[in-house]
Amino acid sequence: MDMPVAMTNTQKEIGLSGASDISHGMLFIWKEPDNRYFWMKGTPHPLSIAFFDQDYRITAIERMEPNTLTIHASPGPALGALELPQGRFQALGATPGMQITITPSPQEPH
Repeated sequence: MDMPVAMTNTQKEIGLSGASDISHGMLFIWKEPDNRYFWMKGTPHPLSIAFFDQDYRITAIERMEPNTLTIHASPGPALGALELPQGRFQALGATPGMQITITPSPQEPH
């Protein structure tokens, strides 16, 4: 599935806030794994987030409710996160421990 990739710090800060079309979700990727934190301020649609580690294995999937300030934290260092409309991970059969493939592999800008 094609989706937007948040590569810059500004893109990562904005994410899907205010987006009218979230059907493709959004991929967030960093150079190095670290603890990651997300919220839904200004995001009017329910999403789910999957955090993944340096091996591209899903470490957690969480439901996120629209327009909330609840912090959703990765359970440990995450190389990236994938946001999709709620129910999409379940429909795809995605679960923690599964490895994901991203092609082409996005590269963090220098």
